[in-house]
Amino acid sequence: PPEGHQMLAKMASSFDEASIYRVGRSYLGKEIWAMDLMPAVSATHWSHVKATTFKPTVVYSARQHANEVSSTSHVLRHAELLLTDPEQREKLNKVNVIVHPFTNPDGAQLAYDLYTTNPDYILHAGYLGSLGQDASSGGNDSHPIYPESTVRGRLWATWLPDIFLNPHGYPSHQVVQLFSEYTGLVRRGRVTERNWGFNKGWFMPGFSFIDNPSFPRHKDAAFQIRDYITSAINSNREVFEMNQRNYARYRRYGVDFDPDIFRLPMTDSVLIQMPLKGSSGEGGGGYNPRVTIWSGTTEAPDETAYGPWMELIAKAGLSWDQAILNYLNDGDHKVNRSGSHFFGGVSLRMSRPRPPGDEEGDQSSVDQNPRRMLLRYKP
Repeated sequence: PPEGHQMLAKMASSFDEASIYRVGRSYLGKEIWAMDLMPAVSATHWSHVKATTFKPTVVYSARQHANEVSSTSHVLRHAELLLTDPEQREKLNKVNVIVHPFTNPDGAQLAYDLYTTNPDYILHAGYLGSLGQDASSGGNDSHPIYPESTVRGRLWATWLPDIFLNPHGYPSHQVVQLFSEYTGLVRRGRVTERNWGFNKGWFMPGFSFIDNPSFPRHKDAAFQIRDYITSAINSNREVFEMNQRNYARYRRYGVDFDPDIFRLPMTDSVLIQMPLKGSSGEGGGGYNPRVTIWSGTTEAPDETAYGPWMELIAKAGLSWDQAILNYLNDGDHKVNRSGSHFFGGVSLRMSRPRPPGDEEGDQSSVDQNPRRMLLRYKP
């Protein structure tokens, strides 16, 4: 974490478009930082709500499971390119970008300390928070044990983003549980966990989308996002070839023997585990769909990764980062303005349809408080 935070500080000190701030502390007292990327602000008064009304916003929140190391690398590289590459930098005129490289700094530090001794181990001790539970545990409680568990919720409530991203990882090589007669990975009695037992390339373990007449554009937007993702992943030749090698191996030694456990549902040559149907967006299991139109997670074989392998799988993560940004950048986002007057005053209302388009549908069944936020984390 110190190295990653130092990189944030260097970017903030070198570029007016970058501003960093502390968003919390971990259970062990480690500072947690985030960085906003947008054109330099010279005004004396400034509002997050106005900023995210005038332009779409995306949050990249990495390293919840801190031995899954590549997400920090690719979100920081994404930030660097947005500041140094003129073509990428132009996108900050149309999209607000928030980078949060460490959700679980205690686990990240432990994983790094273990890596210095055993760099080829999976280092699963760093996966969890400092007390042996997920660092997101209790995030919705009034007094959570892990103070870091509330950081994502506060980032969401501050920025009200269109998209919230949560990249993950999994073992980069085969998992064997000693003295288990080679059963492969089994956790909490779930034999389906065996499908994590060996490398299956870069993939998405789920792809949630909202299918509800109250949100008539959300489903199409989600499938557009999926097209952006598969195109970006396949456009990187090294990533594409890595995926196809690992998909083929996974099919040969997994799918062909036990298709109920080992599955390869493909979308445009990319492994994306699609649901049978969309959600209503009304069950309280995720972000408010009136605000956040889509949230996603990924899996990269990065437990653990370093050197050329880290560089390769971080390229996959970077392609995903840029695909989401390109989707927002290409959108026809329009701010609707309306006004009214009353005795002694006037009111001005500004809103931006999410996803872009004419406002349609009856949203009366949905909580009308846009700051309602229920966290969705990887189980």
